[in-house]
Amino acid sequence: MGRPIHLLPLSTKEINCVSYTPFRGTQTPFDPNFIVPITQIENDFHLLSSYTKCVRIYATDQGLDQILPVAQKYNIKILLGIWIGREDKANQKQITHALTLTKNYPTSIKAIIVGNEVILRGELSPQKLNDFILQVKKSTTLPVTYADVWEFWLHYPELVKYVDFITIHILPYWEDKPISVQHSLQHIDAILNKMHEVFPNHKIFIGETGWPSFGRIRQQAIPSPINQSLYLRQFLEAADQRKWDYNLIEAFDQPWKRTLEGTVGGYWGLFTEDRLPRFTFSEPISNYNKWQNYFFASFIISGILLFIFLNKILTLTSHKTSHFIRYSLYIMGIIQCLGISLVFQYHDLLIRSWTLGQTSLYIVYFILNIILAISLIKITFGPACFSYDMLLFLKKDKRKKSIIISYDTIFQIAHFAVCLLFIINTLLLVFDPRYRDFPLSSFWFSGLISFLYPLLEHSEKKYSLAPRQKSALFILVLILCPFIIFQEKFINHETWQWFIIGLILFSDKIRYTQFFDRALNKFQKR
Repeated sequence: MGRPIHLLPLSTKEINCVSYTPFRGTQTPFDPNFIVPITQIENDFHLLSSYTKCVRIYATDQGLDQILPVAQKYNIKILLGIWIGREDKANQKQITHALTLTKNYPTSIKAIIVGNEVILRGELSPQKLNDFILQVKKSTTLPVTYADVWEFWLHYPELVKYVDFITIHILPYWEDKPISVQHSLQHIDAILNKMHEVFPNHKIFIGETGWPSFGRIRQQAIPSPINQSLYLRQFLEAADQRKWDYNLIEAFDQPWKRTLEGTVGGYWGLFTEDRLPRFTFSEPISNYNKWQNYFFASFIISGILLFIFLNKILTLTSHKTSHFIRYSLYIMGIIQCLGISLVFQYHDLLIRSWTLGQTSLYIVYFILNIILAISLIKITFGPACFSYDMLLFLKKDKRKKSIIISYDTIFQIAHFAVCLLFIINTLLLVFDPRYRDFPLSSFWFSGLISFLYPLLEHSEKKYSLAPRQKSALFILVLILCPFIIFQEKFINHETWQWFIIGLILFSDKIRYTQFFDRALNKFQKR
């Protein structure tokens, strides 16, 4: 999983151009009062100047106009973006500001990009957008263009009327029919050939291309650091050989994009949010660069939990050896799996959560998995392991009588909560799948525990809590999960894992314990 992969080193030394947005941490363009500190821009351009001599920006507000003097200092050319949206007043403000910058820094600006994916977002008509392009073109001698996904130029060829060159976005991961990293170059070649065929008199500029390092799998398009490195190495070699003019997306990971596009939106950077290289173009690359840390963390967590339960295990020494070995291995196995699960959940928490709500949800998953593990251990060992009965005193009523709940009931309540969360996630994956992650790490341990629970001798009631409701949820799993697999054309392994987890979570409905009982009876008769 963490093993470094050796890829062919990159021969080209410099990147043509790269997209740049300076936001870090909780900074976001959605906060109209936020102004990017110029020192932040200075530090970024000092780093980028070693890799490229061209940077694309998308707007001029929130302190982004400070980029121009910094770029001039580092001799970096700017593709100046004018952000165009629904509001005409805001559009005119952007245009006026951008034209002022072209007069103040004429030698630092390579071209002006009037609008970014406006047609894709459905915010303006092609006619209205052309009016803005013409307005800018009449006010400057610099080249003017508009940027959008390649398909929209074919759908609306009138967009070429006033542009000096065509700026297209080619993102194989985001295609309606996602393209694998292995077939991405052929895809780009086919698109460029089509664009040159339809627009033979216009220069074609690849305004955005890249690959995400983390996020949701889309059919055969798999985000990972290895695939990102492979895509960029292949693309940059081909661009150098075939003289493609291009801009990579993007310089730095942008956490705020997770709000719009899910996890994958925040991980397109050549550098991390902390301005560390995601990879080099010459050294081996791993999907889990810190896999040793994860291993030791899971080992330490498991060791701590084992120490906590050590005296419980030692009480079994009074029993026969087979009993001691069986239950010792059982508890150690559960604790080790819990340790691994918590480490991977923490990894996903760091990668995927950005808002308070997302973080809170992962904490809930943490707590539920710990409750399931501890409850199962206490149910398994029963009074033989503990000096007190298998009861938990929660609170007292006015008559000072103890209200008690067995660990069996606690387990079933937690399990029902996990099942409910699984169904909610499944419904979201059906009706809002594009930017939705599969939270596999949060559920696989719960699935393992669900599989073991009906096999316990101490669990006489089995799953007695809300049996009808759980039967209804199980029917939803049988209907919705195959539909998700179908949506992903049967080739996304995450969808299959999700279905398997769903079956295991509701495994008591499959009545698989009867098979084990029969097998055990046959073995005992022998």
